[in-house]
Amino acid sequence: MVQRIVMNEYKIETTEQFDKDFAKLDYSIKVQVENEIEQLKTNPFVGKPL
Repeated sequence: MVQRIVMNEYKIETTEQFDKDFAKLDYSIKVQVENEIEQLKTNPFVGKPL
């Protein structure tokens, strides 16, 4: 039997300035940023601490 672990997703909120700057980015950079945001939704502690 396989048990399914349900993990909550965190909500990522952006600022107006982020949205404006994000819109100006090259498509390939947008994809990278979107992937990082998706990672942060499931694990906000990933990466180096500031």
